[in-house]
Amino acid sequence: EDASGIMTWMGQSVTGDPEREVDRFSSLSHYREGSFTWIKKQENIPLGMDLTGLALVFVAEDVDGGNAPNVIRTPESKHAFFSSIEHFYAQPEERPAVGQFTYIGPRVKLGRNVRIGHNCTLDGDITIGDDTVIWNSVVLLNRVTVGSRCDIHSGAVIGHDGYAYTEDAGHHKVMVKHFGGVSIGNDVLIGENVCISRGTIDDTVLEDGVKIDALGHIAHNCWFGRNAAMPVPCSVSGSVHVGENAYLAGDIIRNQCTIGENAFVGLGAVVVKDVAPGQTVVGNPAKPFIKKKACSSSIENSSNSIGEAMLIGIPVVAADVGGIKSLMKHNEEGILYQGTAPYMLADGIIRLFKDNKTASYMSSNARKRALKTHNIGANFTQLVTIYNCIR
Repeated sequence: EDASGIMTWMGQSVTGDPEREVDRFSSLSHYREGSFTWIKKQENIPLGMDLTGLALVFVAEDVDGGNAPNVIRTPESKHAFFSSIEHFYAQPEERPAVGQFTYIGPRVKLGRNVRIGHNCTLDGDITIGDDTVIWNSVVLLNRVTVGSRCDIHSGAVIGHDGYAYTEDAGHHKVMVKHFGGVSIGNDVLIGENVCISRGTIDDTVLEDGVKIDALGHIAHNCWFGRNAAMPVPCSVSGSVHVGENAYLAGDIIRNQCTIGENAFVGLGAVVVKDVAPGQTVVGNPAKPFIKKKACSSSIENSSNSIGEAMLIGIPVVAADVGGIKSLMKHNEEGILYQGTAPYMLADGIIRLFKDNKTASYMSSNARKRALKTHNIGANFTQLVTIYNCIR
């Protein structure tokens, strides 16, 4: 393959020599002559590193690619790089439809091209959608529905009763019988040794695109919205609602909490109360993680730094000059002050540092707005549409 072949498949332009032969892929730190690789950030390139032996590099728009002879620049460089590897180099796996020592009960319904590994148990009202892969030693019990193109890794246990009991005056505990199921959408990843309990009455639900890393635990009646992610092990207690595109990283979540859409729960946080949409929380107990930014420019058109701050939920104090007021609403998404009055800048900064509730409120509102106005995919599509209209 040559650079132009990858470029044509991706629909991207390449800077350099498109006829350069590409015969393998590699990591940046161990790159080999004639390979293509991905550079995440400019600082990932060691000082003085010679990249002329590379056939092609994928980089984000703010990375120059060093002295590599060919560069594909795209806002989704990671996705482009790994998609290219899979498209040009992945070999189809020859696996039996059902592995050895696997039990499939009489009420199980399998879609087209489902693959099930060795030593699995599927027992109950189980439905598996098309093109889903179930690896080894997976257990699905009672009532479980799995959508299409899901990937369930080895050791996962889905559908057992959760941990719920009644208790009398003498503290004698009787476990509660569960009657719900587990509903898993399309394109969902369930990592190794993940446990997902079925609901007590209603289902435990994972919507389309949810990604759960290894060793996680999801208790009964939890609900994960579309594209929510749970990397590294988390313990999510019963009846927790996780919003769309929320991110949980190695956390403990108290039962009946709500994690808002686009919220970010930092590493090792212990969540004991609701997390607002777009909010970032860290610590034990989890509290809002709030940075503050001041923009004291006297002349400004459309500030990139304000947009970047809003994207990561940093409340902004900015001079009311140029186009800044078009970026954020005063007292809702940040604080605007009269550009010729520095004492108002000081007052805004003091206000945010003294009032965490207000700072958190503005942080959440700013991030929600920025996710719309600075959406890479939407803006790229709009730009291409404009060019197509005027060419």
